[in-house]
Amino acid sequence: GSSQPTKHDSKDNMLSPNQPCQRNDLRNDECGSGGDLNPMHKKDRKTANAAIFRDHSSSNNASIPLLLISWNISETSLSQTSTTAPDPSLRAQESASLIREECFRPHFASQHQNEKTFLPDIVALQECPDELWGETVFGPSGYVSVGTQHSHCGLVDLLIRKDFASDRIWLKAEGIFRGRSERSNQFEDLYQQELPSVAAIITLPNKTRFAVASNHLEPHASGASTRAQQCKLLMEVLTQKCENVILIGDLNMRQKEDRKIEDLVGGGWIDAWKEGSGSSKNLKFSWDSFSNQYHSNGFG
Repeated sequence: GSSQPTKHDSKDNMLSPNQPCQRNDLRNDECGSGGDLNPMHKKDRKTANAAIFRDHSSSNNASIPLLLISWNISETSLSQTSTTAPDPSLRAQESASLIREECFRPHFASQHQNEKTFLPDIVALQECPDELWGETVFGPSGYVSVGTQHSHCGLVDLLIRKDFASDRIWLKAEGIFRGRSERSNQFEDLYQQELPSVAAIITLPNKTRFAVASNHLEPHASGASTRAQQCKLLMEVLTQKCENVILIGDLNMRQKEDRKIEDLVGGGWIDAWKEGSGSSKNLKFSWDSFSNQYHSNGFG
């Protein structure tokens, strides 16, 4: 978030110049992060329950959509519940199931084919309250966690379909970053030995390989230089491991940072919001603190 009321424009999904044959049609936090979720209508619940995983076993050259979703769940605790929730206590109790249902509800045309509705292949989460939250919530629906990693606030998680093979990439990056101190619960300079990311090489049943990372990078406008450093390290490590790379999550970026990030490590990085939506302003904001009054004073 930023230090003042803002339409926080997070340009958060990046694709490498060499994209996998599967198309990433979703942008970061496309469900909306920090907003006040409304319980799904019965019709929507049935649609979510009936959703299935798309078949990725074909070895032909057909383009098969790869569906990814990312959500900063803001720790989902009572203290983190949106100020617009009609019953904060009840909302805190229901938040896990509501988040899962919203992730499974179809948002895009690519999630439908021949009257079938498809589940996301990969779920990236930020600000999980504990290491087991993601797999507890999504595991019964067919997902496994690649692992978790501490960020400046909560934990980052990366969940993939059980039929996808994964090999986690450990991201070492010693340095000083801004983060929330467990001692004081305030933001201060902290020594960190690993990037606030979970990354893995994913191999699909049809043998397509790509690297993907769930991230929760340095917050606030003042963190631009640190975010660029974190992105550079991520890109360097992942492009050495795999030809096809996707960075997804809460990258906390501002629009003016686009060009610099897209030109890192050889350039040619593609913003999924620009590529997938044609830079649609209607799909631009991942955390709009004017529409979603998550904080009572509008700050986010």
